[in-house]
Order: sequence, then C-alpha cells, then structure tokens
Amino acid sequence: MGHKSFISILLLIILLAGCGKQDVSVPDNPKQENGENVNTGDENEDSTEDEDDGDENGNEDKDEESVFTGLTVSHITDHSAVFTVNVIDGYRYITEKGVIWSDDESLPESNRSSDKRDPEFFSYKGCIINLEKDKDYYVRPYMIMNGDSVFGETVKFRTLFSKEDVKMTGKVTWKFGTPPTGTTKEDIDGAYECITEAMDSAVYLYNLYTNAEKELTILYRPTVPTSDGSTNGTIRFGKGRTYMWVGTAMHEIAHTVGVGTSGKWKGMFDNSGFLTKNVRYEYTMLRTLEDNNQYPMLKAGGVHFWPYGINYRSEVNDERDLVKHALLVNAMKTDGM
Repeated sequence: MGHKSFISILLLIILLAGCGKQDVSVPDNPKQENGENVNTGDENEDSTEDEDDGDENGNEDKDEESVFTGLTVSHITDHSAVFTVNVIDGYRYITEKGVIWSDDESLPESNRSSDKRDPEFFSYKGCIINLEKDKDYYVRPYMIMNGDSVFGETVKFRTLFSKEDVKMTGKVTWKFGTPPTGTTKEDIDGAYECITEAMDSAVYLYNLYTNAEKELTILYRPTVPTSDGSTNGTIRFGKGRTYMWVGTAMHEIAHTVGVGTSGKWKGMFDNSGFLTKNVRYEYTMLRTLEDNNQYPMLKAGGVHFWPYGINYRSEVNDERDLVKHALLVNAMKTDGM
C-alpha cells in the first residue's frame, strides 16, 4: 500500500468516527425539572445567535425578577390592606396588570384587583377590602406582557384582630359644639346620631392614611343648605340627613386641612392638573386599578379636586375610594398644602 493510500484510509476512519458522535440526545433543561417558568418557544436559551433579539416589537423576554422589583403591604387593618407594586419602567405592550390575593396560599385566581385600561403606567398601588380579621392572606403581583403572564413573588400578611389594634399616623379629633336653637330635641338627637357615625368613620380613615393634625368642632345647623368646613376646624352640617355620611365628612375635613383653603392651594395645579411631585406620583400609582377612565389626570378648580374629592356620592363606590381620597390629601399636605 502506498503512503498516500494509507493516509486516505486513516482520514476516512476519523471522519466516520466523528459522524457517529452526532446522534446524541440533548438533556432536558434543568429548570423544567424544578418546575420553574421557562421560555417554551423554539429559541435555545444557551444559544448566543439570538441573545439580543426580542419580540417583533423590540421587547426582550423578561422574567419576574427583572420586571417586579418589590411588593409591599401596608396600612393593615382588621379588614383591609394597601399594596404597592414596584415595576421597572420602560416596558411596553402590557395589556393587563394587578394582584391576585387569597387566604389560600395556592392563590386561586378568584380574587383579582386588575387594570386593562392603562398599561402605560408601570408601578401601581391599591387597596384590598372585605377581609376577615386575624387571618393570613397572600398577595402576588402579575402582568400580561405580549400575551404572556408574568408573576412576582408572593407576600404573606395577617389582618389585625380588631379596629383598636390599627396603627394610626394622624391626629385628628372632633367634638360637638353648641347645639342649634329653634329645633326639637328629637331632631337634634337624630342628627347627632348620624353625624357621630359619619365623623367617627371619617376621622378613623384620616388618622389611618394621613399625617394630618386637627381639632374639629362639629355644629349642627339646620339653616345650612348642605355642609361646609373651615380652616379654623369648624364643620357645619345642615338639616339634610343625606349629607351626614362618611364621604361628606371626609370632604369637609379636607377643607379644614387645606383643600381649597390653604394659601398654597391655587399654586398646586393648572388647567392640565396638579403640578406638585407627590400628588402626581400618588395619583399615577392609585389610578391604575379600578378607576374611572373619564379622569386620566387629577384635576382641581375653585376649592375642589376630582376624582376622589368626594364632591358627589357618585365618586364613592366602596371603601377603596375613601382610602384613595385620604392618600391623595396626604400627598397634598406633603407637597406643602
């Protein structure tokens, strides 16, 4: 055999041996074995060929750690709690976001606070109500991005045993002033009963969600058309029982602490809405869930603001709207009102 023939045979043997190694099964992704979320598309995670490519709109695939930077639960009471979800800004094509909550750690998706209307707002905040006292609950943030569900970490919290256990930050107090003249004891007693219920609820919410400090004097004055509040701490209720409820009481407390009455009030907004930092931030956070889409901006005029100024009963669907009112007023005070 010649030298060249020997080399040719040797190369053929090496080539055949190399071809035999190509028929090797690729092991499963270890993340799948652990039950973690993985990209189930055709792309290979270990490939460097398309590592910089996103979807057709230029978005990169994101996992929960890169989207959600935290969820906190605060203002926990015997029946409610406030959640704040922080999200890295800059994502697009979000079609829904919110939280799922339950007393079941597996978090069945029966309870949701969600928004499908304003995906351009990223971080968000809301209130969970109608909880049972002294009980563990679980809450988890989620988003639907480019058709895929993305979840954050689950947070556990426990409701308090009673209303008296709630931690207060405000110092608002109230008392009745001199009773009216020219009316019956039965009328006064009936009015005082309604006003007491309204003021107790309103002051509780202000002390829970704000840092306001105010001593209020409440007057029943049948000649007053509706109700009014002054910076001297006086709130007057007229004869109409329809105004003797928590919403009107909170509206008037807002006037006593500066809404429409502070010297800095008119400088806080223009025709486009509020200009001050904390109010704009708080409203952006709060309006993203269960909100009235007629008001993309928090606006003000004269001595009122809307929405959540509780200028009308129609602004209040449930306790969550009262909570938002108090948080916004607190942001106004933080901005110098």
